[in-house]
Amino acid sequence: MSHDELETDAIREIADAIESIPAGATVAIAGRERERRPLALLRELARQGRRPARLLARTPGPEGALLDLPLELVPLANQLMADFVLLHADAASVHGDVLLVDDPDNWYADRELAATGKVIVSVEQLVSQDTIVARPRDRLVPASRVEAVVHAPFGSHPLAFPGRYPADPMADLTGPPTEDHWAYLDAVGFARLNRRATNEAYSANEVKETER
Repeated sequence: MSHDELETDAIREIADAIESIPAGATVAIAGRERERRPLALLRELARQGRRPARLLARTPGPEGALLDLPLELVPLANQLMADFVLLHADAASVHGDVLLVDDPDNWYADRELAATGKVIVSVEQLVSQDTIVARPRDRLVPASRVEAVVHAPFGSHPLAFPGRYPADPMADLTGPPTEDHWAYLDAVGFARLNRRATNEAYSANEVKETER
């Protein structure tokens, strides 16, 4: 199944998803400190020259360097409001329901963050709606909150995604200049990343046949 065939419902190509963020927007990013950050989405922001007015997060990270913009930390005790929320997760359906698996320490923080703005999510895999229904405890964001879903294997690279892949000491944050995320994966070595994946079930990162 091609990406063009999948571009329906919530599924978007990464460039199209990021184009929906207007200049001067306030953008919040989810994920742990130096883990599971939405770097593929942020690199696309940089490619398009879309500089948010503010870049917010609950935990510190290196992402501000990608956009030449300071990362503002908003403690959990303080209210955070954003125009858009960028996050990277395990999987989503074509309808936009998002799964985050086996991360109880951060599941609630990211769910709370996702309620503060329009959500653009990159995911390691696309799965059927039956998979979503079968894992209600892992359902991080309902489709009604999601602006766009982007299929982006290794979307947190070179940072780690616990349970899927470790941090990559051979790569830097910005990576080589490329036209999109798929070209980025080719440039940094998609086969090498697959070999380093910590879960064989996920190492292929293929687009799965989905049920409508």
